[in-house]
Amino acid sequence: MSEEHKANETTTKPKRTVSPELKAKMRAGRERAAAERKAASEYHAKRMKLPLAPKHAPTSKTVAPTEFFGITKNDCPVDCTAERCVITGVGFCGHPCKGALQPEYMSNRDTVERYNRARKHLAHVELDKRP
Repeated sequence: MSEEHKANETTTKPKRTVSPELKAKMRAGRERAAAERKAASEYHAKRMKLPLAPKHAPTSKTVAPTEFFGITKNDCPVDCTAERCVITGVGFCGHPCKGALQPEYMSNRDTVERYNRARKHLAHVELDKRP
């Protein structure tokens, strides 16, 4: 045998055969993955159809939501008292710039949403201050 023929023999791999059971499992897995992708795309399409919050014009000043009237980076909203914070709903202050939320309030979805709205509002106020 020539050296060229020997080199060809050593580099070729034997063909592997796939059993019909394995082919069926692979086909079922591909179908399952396709169904999951379709469900995920339908879910995201539904989410995109939800009405989005109206965007304000970039030249207008940010108006505070009524629940956060008077909130600034250093001061709490007007409706906050020593007995009840507007953000947490209890006697503990949840101002984003004054220490934020304690872990026990992070499990309450409404409190976290109010906190995030206040945080975003303060961020928008800071952006409006820039020249």
